Amino acid sequence: MIQANNPAGSYRTKFTSRTETAEADLSLAKGGGGQGFGPHELIEAGLATCMVITARMYAVEHHWPLEDARCQVRIEKNATGDITFVYSLELTGLSPEQQQKILALMSHCPVARTLSKPATLQLENP
Repeated sequence: MIQANNPAGSYRTKFTSRTETAEADLSLAKGGGGQGFGPHELIEAGLATCMVITARMYAVEHHWPLEDARCQVRIEKNATGDITFVYSLELTGLSPEQQQKILALMSHCPVARTLSKPATLQLENP
């Protein structure tokens, strides 16, 4: 679970999970201080990190020599509001066949599966 706290006076927001802490903020162009991840960047980061972790886990499981896994993700919205997550994944140290096997898994990583499902927001009062 993530907990977020936004003190009065700015958009800069501290968020925590277990023992980890980070900050989010709006960009300068949107009236923020630009001193943290933007909310949509956090969604992109969740997907990108899940993809490289999934690639690493698969390579370890198969004893493949994955040297580095790099992923870039961006959110694109069309005129009707539909969302596409556009990503690239670079895997070094693997054969072309090994790379293709891992690339085929990316749309099935846990965060990709979560983001591809319909979602409902539910307010839970303390």
